[in-house]
Amino acid sequence: MPPIQTLRTMKLMMMTAENNNKYYEMREKENATFDVYYGRVGGFRSKATHPIAHWDRKVREKKAKGYTDQANSYDDAKPVTPLESMKLTIESVADNHVLSLIKRMMGADANTLESAFMVRHAVNDAVFNTYVRQQKNRKTVALWHSNRRDNWLSMLRTNPTLSPANAINTGKSSGYGIHFVDQFSHSPEDASQQGQANEDYLAIYEVHVGEQLELSQQEIRHVQLTSDVLKYKDTQYDSVFVRQRSGLQKNEFIVYNPAQCTLRYIVKIKA
Repeated sequence: MPPIQTLRTMKLMMMTAENNNKYYEMREKENATFDVYYGRVGGFRSKATHPIAHWDRKVREKKAKGYTDQANSYDDAKPVTPLESMKLTIESVADNHVLSLIKRMMGADANTLESAFMVRHAVNDAVFNTYVRQQKNRKTVALWHSNRRDNWLSMLRTNPTLSPANAINTGKSSGYGIHFVDQFSHSPEDASQQGQANEDYLAIYEVHVGEQLELSQQEIRHVQLTSDVLKYKDTQYDSVFVRQRSGLQKNEFIVYNPAQCTLRYIVKIKA
């Protein structure tokens, strides 16, 4: 009886601060060739086939470009869970110190806290850490972000997008950025619309605010703010800060690069 052939599988990843993450997955076949599946994470996948003799050369080429080996072999591998496939870890928070910090962020509404979950996204966290290391002013803060319940799966997979739909209260009044606040608030109306009027969820992100452009009022000239426009005003600026007194119900923080934030906690509250 001939020996059973073990076919190799290798997955290489390259993560960048701009969130243009790429993958290069190699799968050996029995006919002395191997298939390659490659592309950007979240985008369309391309395929190519090469002679098995080119395996090591392709690995060296990709590693030279900054790709890293994510897994050498999938032999006898356990089934991949949906969370594992998204590089996600979600755990219930039992640490009293962490819970007390979350309650402090909730202020007078701390009694509405039902439970909290720690979230770690391997890809997003790596991109965020790389981005922060490259900045001159490495100032990060924990901030609240709210979204519709039907957007949560997308938020878990990737960071919030540069869309006015993600804005809190002000829409696109400060441009097409990702909006956060430092004061706890929730919308019972959204929970009711989703058929769960007795509960709601909010997110706590770690956000790199760096050097902030402070706006004293919401002027029409700020409507089209983008990352490029912000840097054009002054290259030192990393984000926008709008004080509560500027026609807002709370302080607002806006960033214009998804790499500037990463999800840390999901908070379940009694709505």
